Amino acid sequence: MAADGRTLELHKCAVIQLEPTRPVYAMEVAMGRLLLGEAGGVRVFPLRSLMKGGREKEGRKEGAAASAKKSLHKKNGILNGLIVPVGRGSGARGGQGGAASDCKLTTLRVKQNSGSYSSFFLAFNQEDHNSQGGVKLIKLVKAVSIQPSSKDKFLVLDSAGVIHAFSLRNAELEPEAAKTCFLDCAMKVQLFAVFPSSSTKTQILWVSDGGHSIQILSPLPAFDVKSPKSDDDFSDEERELATIKLSATEAIFTSEKVQDIVHISKDSVLILGQGNMFLYGTA
Repeated sequence: MAADGRTLELHKCAVIQLEPTRPVYAMEVAMGRLLLGEAGGVRVFPLRSLMKGGREKEGRKEGAAASAKKSLHKKNGILNGLIVPVGRGSGARGGQGGAASDCKLTTLRVKQNSGSYSSFFLAFNQEDHNSQGGVKLIKLVKAVSIQPSSKDKFLVLDSAGVIHAFSLRNAELEPEAAKTCFLDCAMKVQLFAVFPSSSTKTQILWVSDGGHSIQILSPLPAFDVKSPKSDDDFSDEERELATIKLSATEAIFTSEKVQDIVHISKDSVLILGQGNMFLYGTA
């Protein structure tokens, strides 16, 4: 913020160049990360790496743990941010127009699928298959909604109505360490809400199929998610562990179809109907 209290000065800027063949269906900024919902999964950009900038070394392969570690400690690269001429630093920080005009903003540009700056892609566990002529066909679902549930975990709703759980603990240093599973809610979910909390004992998951009802799933378990694998790599036991079955403890029926759900606190939500808004809480 400039000295006049009204002007916002941009000191850091990073641009992610999206690809026409990889459309983004959802976006969320949480846990120090930018999460982009794409077809088949979620792409993660750590904001710290983007803001620090630097020059990436050529030959980095997406998902390589060693390269990801190096990208967190870039040296002698092109800085990302405001370049202030020598002797003008104090004037620029004070927001004086003459000094600020001499500053040059350097913008970091990153391609969506480059895997640069510790970014990586988390794929859904594809459990939904169609069989045609003895050949399994995987239906590529889209990530349409993303919400954080704790410091290192977030939930993703796909276009088939399934909620996926992801854990990103140590994922920046080793993307292969990211884990995932999906939640069996016994309905085709269209809307959901969860209040971020470090305690899963009191965490509530609100889900709706877009009709006249909302189900309350509580408590949300501390899903011990598994590392992503292809469908052929799962045994029957591992497939069961990759699914967490949830049952409804309460149900709310509304006079209007549910258009959106927004969490207010750990035990209350704001519901948007077709003409009114409703505030509900648990007993």
